[in-house]
Amino acid sequence: MIRAVLFGVLVSAPATNAAEDVWISDFSNQVSACWSTGAMSDRAQSTTIVMAFDMRPDRRPDTGSMEMLSFDGGDAGHAAEVFRSARFAVIRCAGDGYVLPADQYEFWHRIEMTIDPMQMEQG
Repeated sequence: MIRAVLFGVLVSAPATNAAEDVWISDFSNQVSACWSTGAMSDRAQSTTIVMAFDMRPDRRPDTGSMEMLSFDGGDAGHAAEVFRSARFAVIRCAGDGYVLPADQYEFWHRIEMTIDPMQMEQG
């Protein structure tokens, strides 16, 4: 798993050196570039979720593995709204695959992200 915080996206992983911190931050930036909170209700924008998914070796997400693990603030409906937006961003930004080091697949094969829409708006 990998970890980074940028524009409200926290990606979890056991990064152990500066080089890993760079690609973790880059992944977070890539996902953040596709984020849009404009269509979310005010209540959803104050709901933080934790989602997880598997990555394929071709550096694309396994869309069938995407799941919301937990949420804070709002109710289940608001959390689902944030999850739908996050899922869409992850899939849309994947394109031909995220820029991730192929030789470190064991670190990014499972991604856990904390999504905070309020921080997205500030980023």
